[in-house]
Amino acid sequence: MSAPVGVRSRLVPVRAGTAPVVLLLGILLIALAGCGGKPAAGAGSDSSPATITVTDEQKRELTLPADVKRVVSINSYNTELLIALGVRDKIVGIDDRSVFRAPFGHFSKDDVVGVDFGAFNYEKIVAAKPDLVVVPRNGGWEEAATKLESFHIPVLVLTVWDPTIWNDNVRLVSKIFNKQEQADKIINFSDKVHALVKDRVKGLDRVPVYYEDSKDFASAGSKSGKTAAITEGGGRNIFEDVDTNDGLVITVDPADVLVADPDVILRENISQFPPVEQSTLTSTLSAMLQRKGWSSLKAVKSGRVTVYNAGPLDAAGRTFSSLYFGKWLHPDAFADVDPDSYVDQWAKEFLGSSFDGSTGYFAGAGDK
Repeated sequence: MSAPVGVRSRLVPVRAGTAPVVLLLGILLIALAGCGGKPAAGAGSDSSPATITVTDEQKRELTLPADVKRVVSINSYNTELLIALGVRDKIVGIDDRSVFRAPFGHFSKDDVVGVDFGAFNYEKIVAAKPDLVVVPRNGGWEEAATKLESFHIPVLVLTVWDPTIWNDNVRLVSKIFNKQEQADKIINFSDKVHALVKDRVKGLDRVPVYYEDSKDFASAGSKSGKTAAITEGGGRNIFEDVDTNDGLVITVDPADVLVADPDVILRENISQFPPVEQSTLTSTLSAMLQRKGWSSLKAVKSGRVTVYNAGPLDAAGRTFSSLYFGKWLHPDAFADVDPDSYVDQWAKEFLGSSFDGSTGYFAGAGDK
């Protein structure tokens, strides 16, 4: 059975009615720099707020205010989790990608304090007076921690895009914001999705998969979240043992793809809401199918090549990636499963939004 074609998806934001936070600049930054930043918790006053101590995924111990009121979130995955936990009102700065990858947050360019994976605007971050900055492990957190230390702004390493530590990170953030009850709801929901996938692929042979990550012959290595999701969905990434570039995004030799001759080929073009036009995906698909030697690949012959916008797959810390992968890799085992319905449930229950499975696009080489 071939991969689905023409399936549409879009996350439709429901405006919360509050204007985005406008970051303060100029005199405030100068004042903060001149006095060395805000005082550490407990300094100079018996009435200072209580603190809590947390340990992030890099085993770094941080002391934070017990009541974190202002947070800068770098990476749309992190931003989505904060919103799902119910602390959108505490976000005072975001990365550039969160504007279009998390439209349910109703952010604007005025809220941007830096690029997703580095190149932060430290003046805007300091001016926002955050109690905490969260940055993924591949997002320049070491530089951020060093530069913000003199302003007594702690940096927490938070990698929500990694599904293998999703539950741990949900618990960690819920502790910081005292949202344990909401965390229970989130984890119960995502656990049910993972349990469904595990049940459906149990006992099935792992399907060889070539995954391509937005650029020609860029793939996923041993430590990539995409490799983990492919494995969970009953597949075997043909480059799952490659640990170059920290095992994340790797560049592969085209000849190695031909030699591996995968059963399924998956190409992620972009990850955002709303998705790109269908023509963008079909154009990429057409170019891939014309590559030298690809006409002889099993995946091409059987029509099991899919190009997709990963917006729905990446939601909830990539909770749904393995669900969609399972559907594409083992269509018979997932015949009665509609991944779109689970994304819609997540959007409605945790993001104040909705997911319309009829208005986005996937492009496949075979029939519907």
